[in-house]
Amino acid sequence: MQVELRVQDTNLLEAFRGYIERKVRFALSRFGGQVGHVDVKVSNDSRAGAVKTCRIFAEIKPFGWVSIRENGTDLHAVIDRAIGRLGRAFSRRLARAQELRFGRETVRAA
Repeated sequence: MQVELRVQDTNLLEAFRGYIERKVRFALSRFGGQVGHVDVKVSNDSRAGAVKTCRIFAEIKPFGWVSIRENGTDLHAVIDRAIGRLGRAFSRRLARAQELRFGRETVRAA
């Protein structure tokens, strides 16, 4: 899993970068080799007041990408919510792909 962190219009310390990477790795570690590139973008929109934005793009091998966007005023809460949603979206996407791959079994009267 490759985690890339991009920061725009905000000051992040190295410890905060480590926090984000640890949270992403923990949320996606159960999916193993199906996780590809993960791109996390954190920004501070000064035009909208104190609104922080976290966008996450994660690759599901070989099924495509999942994208999550979360906004709020507290950066820690925004990141936590986005990463929580990422884990749930990843799980749903893999379940759908497995249903399509194996199909649903139907009960037939003999």
